[in-house]
Amino acid sequence: MKSNALIKALVKASYTILYALARILLRHGIGFTAFSEIAKRAFIDVAHNEFALPGRKQTVSRISALTGLSRKDVGLVLKQESLDDGLNNIHINRVARVISGWLSDNNFQDHQQQPLDLPFEGDNSFSSLVKRYSGDLTPKTIADELMRINAISMLSGGKLRLEQHAYVPKDDLLHKTSILGSDVSDLIATIDHNMVEPEQAYFQRKVSYQNIDEASIDGLHDDLNQLSQQYLEKMQATIRKKAKVATGHRKKCLGVGIYYFEKDISDETNEKK
Repeated sequence: MKSNALIKALVKASYTILYALARILLRHGIGFTAFSEIAKRAFIDVAHNEFALPGRKQTVSRISALTGLSRKDVGLVLKQESLDDGLNNIHINRVARVISGWLSDNNFQDHQQQPLDLPFEGDNSFSSLVKRYSGDLTPKTIADELMRINAISMLSGGKLRLEQHAYVPKDDLLHKTSILGSDVSDLIATIDHNMVEPEQAYFQRKVSYQNIDEASIDGLHDDLNQLSQQYLEKMQATIRKKAKVATGHRKKCLGVGIYYFEKDISDETNEKK
């Protein structure tokens, strides 16, 4: 049995997460009825995929007992197709990989390890970069997307210059919503791992200061953005140097995320009410 103190802590943590999520959902017209159906699907999928008894196939009755949902609800959900997130995450990941390769692959860097201006075709070109890092997406598809978000520019001689060191969609809510789902779930999964396996905990830290004068925020924001980008690029280079491409069935994905947050202290007080 879980301790009463732990249950209370989990309830409080869940409320804090849902408070922030509810703000986004309500802003885009998603009310509680729709959210409850999403939550129902999530609980049933987790119970089905991760909480079966060892050596036994998961049953509707056990899922019902675990989740508190009726056997009828469980049966109906299991017959439905999976939720469609409306966005091809593979597309996003491949575009991001092209930028990462441009920043970390020696074939596309100068002697100071800065990204080269690349011709579109030929050896050590943008096309060869895309072929190496994007899978089956065409160079034109990648170039159009990078141009759309102002991540690259075309020079007078026809070469492409990398203008941004990260793939951050500027005006596409679908892309930003996908990032919301993937990044928040990765952070929660890390916290879950650290709760279950504290002896083999993943790195999880943050730095925060309170009572900061608002006039000093702009300068700090710019400095922290620049510092964070530098650290991410160093970590990307380290991963590329030491990681080996998987050849068998066991494949892993790893990464480190950095995020900036800023809020009024009064907002935090409201969330705790």
